[in-house]
Amino acid sequence: MWTLFLLYVCLCVAPVDAHQGRRVDSKQIFFVKKYAASSWEDIASHLGIPYDTIVVFEKKHKDPRDSCWDMLHEWAKHKKSAATEEELYRALVAAERRDIAERLQDNRKADNEEEDSYLPEWSAVQSFGCDTAAMAAHVEYFRESLTHHYSLLHVLKPLPWDPRFTLELDEIFTELELVTVQGLEMRMPLRSMHDVFEQHVCPGPHILVKGVAGSGKSTLLSKLAFDWSKGRGKLADMKKYVLLIRLREVEPGESIAEIVWDQCVTKSTKGLSIGLIERYLREHESKLVFLLDGYDELPHGVKSIPELLAGTWYPNSTVLVTSRPSSGIEVERKMAVNCSVMIVGFSPDHVEQYMTKYFKAVGNPGLAPSLVQAVQADIVAKSLMQTPMFVMLICVLWEEDPTRVFPGTMSGLYHELLICLVRKYCKREDIAMLGDEMPADISYALLLLGEHAFKSLKRDQALIDLDETTTLLKRDTDILLKLGIVSKEVSASRLHPREQLNFPHKTMQEFLASRYIAQNLSSSSSYFSFFSSANIEDFVSLQSIGSLLHNEGLLQFICGSGDPASRMVLEKVNLLIPRMTFSQHSNPFEFAEKLNSDELCLVCLHESQDPSLVPILKGTLSFKDASLTIRVPSRQGAALMFYLAHAEGMPLSKVLNLTLEETGQGEAMKHLCKLVKSPLPDLQRLDVKCQIGNNLEYLTPLLRNVPSLRFLNLANTGLTEMSMDALRQALTHVPLLEELDLSWNKNIGDNGIIRLSEGFGSTLNLKRLDLSHNKISDAGCQLLVSILHGLNLEELKLNHNNIGNAKLETFAAMQNPIPSLKELWLYDNLITDISLQSLVTNLHLVPNLQILMIGFNMMTKEGIVNFAQTIDRIAALEELTFIPWETVYLDNTEVMSITAMLGRLPALRVFGLYNTGMEAAGFKAFMEAAEEHPTLKEIQYSEGLVPKGEETGYSLLTLMPPLPADQRHVIKNIREDDNSSDGYKHIFDNPSPYLFQSPNTTV
Repeated sequence: MWTLFLLYVCLCVAPVDAHQGRRVDSKQIFFVKKYAASSWEDIASHLGIPYDTIVVFEKKHKDPRDSCWDMLHEWAKHKKSAATEEELYRALVAAERRDIAERLQDNRKADNEEEDSYLPEWSAVQSFGCDTAAMAAHVEYFRESLTHHYSLLHVLKPLPWDPRFTLELDEIFTELELVTVQGLEMRMPLRSMHDVFEQHVCPGPHILVKGVAGSGKSTLLSKLAFDWSKGRGKLADMKKYVLLIRLREVEPGESIAEIVWDQCVTKSTKGLSIGLIERYLREHESKLVFLLDGYDELPHGVKSIPELLAGTWYPNSTVLVTSRPSSGIEVERKMAVNCSVMIVGFSPDHVEQYMTKYFKAVGNPGLAPSLVQAVQADIVAKSLMQTPMFVMLICVLWEEDPTRVFPGTMSGLYHELLICLVRKYCKREDIAMLGDEMPADISYALLLLGEHAFKSLKRDQALIDLDETTTLLKRDTDILLKLGIVSKEVSASRLHPREQLNFPHKTMQEFLASRYIAQNLSSSSSYFSFFSSANIEDFVSLQSIGSLLHNEGLLQFICGSGDPASRMVLEKVNLLIPRMTFSQHSNPFEFAEKLNSDELCLVCLHESQDPSLVPILKGTLSFKDASLTIRVPSRQGAALMFYLAHAEGMPLSKVLNLTLEETGQGEAMKHLCKLVKSPLPDLQRLDVKCQIGNNLEYLTPLLRNVPSLRFLNLANTGLTEMSMDALRQALTHVPLLEELDLSWNKNIGDNGIIRLSEGFGSTLNLKRLDLSHNKISDAGCQLLVSILHGLNLEELKLNHNNIGNAKLETFAAMQNPIPSLKELWLYDNLITDISLQSLVTNLHLVPNLQILMIGFNMMTKEGIVNFAQTIDRIAALEELTFIPWETVYLDNTEVMSITAMLGRLPALRVFGLYNTGMEAAGFKAFMEAAEEHPTLKEIQYSEGLVPKGEETGYSLLTLMPPLPADQRHVIKNIREDDNSSDGYKHIFDNPSPYLFQSPNTTV
């Protein structure tokens, strides 16, 4: 059968005498699919497609519309210039669909009149070798069309049932966080979305923006496009061309040019054909910025968008795509993401501003203060308040009843909103409503809407096409429109004109669909139950973690509908996940999916609010190496609290890694108090990312319940020297602790180290200690090195401190052998030649040292040479790096000392010698000796300091660009500035000072 199909293809691509008429386009194919799909087989036959090939299309698709679409696209693709409008018209008439042929001809006539009304020289642009000035004029016309289109986005009406509340895009505010750059974790706040287009923030053109449902992803892209249209922001400064594409509106088979024509210019724009747009995109791709909104809403079967992400189309363009976190994993599979941004949501101040604006708009400004106060007192309700959509819904509910107690779940919030809207409708229509019980006709209409919402979700559509539904009657539609739960409009798409029902947000569609599913699962006697023994998989595929995450929003709402729906979901998940094994290194994408599924399971359980379901998840969460990142406050944080409150400890096989991140000042400490009520015997890693200050005593009760803790991260938490007393006591409860990170706590100082050192006796298993950026001076360092022999440390980091400030022989206090120490990091201190000499004379006490980093210090060339001449044989040393602050130049004799040192380091693999110049003969001798070293793999040397005319092709030589002046200034001055921005932290988190410096950068 496929042989016949291939034969047909060959016949289609055979040469033709000349093409007659215009080629069909996607707009016409869509029109035929929509209105003549029932006759697709006859149409195919009259287009000359063999019967056996028609059977192939029929078996490939269940829906005749899909068969029609696929058939016509294949016909147009393989017939090429012979796939004309005239051929399609003839086939339609022969298939007795003259009505559709005539409507197509009328549409074409209207299109021709529109194009003819445009500038007369436009035809010149379509010809090869057109006038440059004419082309430039039309390029400018295209840009003006885009800016005009986006300038209309300035007002938002987020509540279809309440026209009183509008938002100006200029008033939109939400917090953003740069999460990763080139695969490295950064965690750096952004001032605005415009920052990601700065080269020093995101070094590449592929940007992923992740946010939970309702976090404002679409609004964020609208604001980017709106700002560009007004000449504001980085994109306008860079003279870029912004193309905002709502992915839910894209149809299978559309090209990028067709999508742009359909979505990025207004209907009133005349003369811009798809072909001309395609030419413009091709010739100006480096100026294009695609803003792709909602990858999780991309309809199934669309190929052009994944191909755009993969670089098949317009590889030199910039692509920014938004997605829910779960679908973000799929984006990373297709696109080489240069940086990833997370929409954190509202800060407490933003929440208050939003509430004030809402109640002012609806005429009740006095309700805002009472709502702010009520939310502050409810940590569970507070967990919903970082999401703009939920803040808005809480305002709606508070307006109706300022004394209400808020539900702590997303499902509860939407249920109360639905009751609120029904109550308002009944009051307007003078319909009796007993309590929260809906009148029968309204309940029926809502369940019917839920059925169509569910069917649209299965097709990955965020709307209901009224031309494709027969069960939604006019009376039902009128009720739904008056409720305000949907809005009715003609689609803005020119390729796919249709009358449709739109949901205010995808979460509302998922909520309504979940009600329909739950109704079928809970009662076989219901008039909406079409399954005698309904099962959750009759509605939602749960065969893989990918399918689980694809339906995450729907599953949460289903669980919020109560038993038996919630039990069915969790039992199915419990059977699925434990069979899966994951490795972060062998398959990072699957590992990331697993981490997301952990959080999804907890949130689904929390939505159910049913403690009897807790035992189900013990199997789901029992396999090794699960990690949870809990933002405080957040829905995930509330879900973890719910689980721990009703679970009898974690499973014994559990290795739990927990990250606590703060989104509101002081909330993390309250959250820790909640967590300590339950033991966590299997917690092995705890990351606390919030401001603790002098409140570290809250940590002590928690640590009493985590005896298996191996890793404790308290970096950048505002600890002080007084905090060290509480930490010293807390360490006695975690005897298995192997790693302690106290970096970026600038107020610990020498006195804090003195207080903490008394507690090291209870941490005999401690192997890695990070005290970077703690303002430790010579006094604190001397204390540390004097007690190292009593510890079992393998790694000690003292980067970015003040060691060497007193110009003492700092390391002379090292009196006893320290056989366990393998890594010593001393980046960015004040180490002078005196301190350096005291270090090198005592290195024989560290016989197993493998890594020694002493970059960005105050040593001179004399100090470096003395170090090289003095160092004894260290058999284990593998990495050694020198970076003097000021460039030094070594003569040939001094270079010989460095060369001789290499011979006393038989295991050396990497030698970094930055900011150090040599004479030609010395450089050549040094590199030749390095090439003969038995283990040396890399010499890192400063670009620009290689003597002129010398060979740079040595296999070991890696040339590094010069450190930019702005970074040198930051590194040199941030040590003295207690108020310096933590946004500079990324400069220090990687030992390479050239992380963001491209090779061709000049200083």
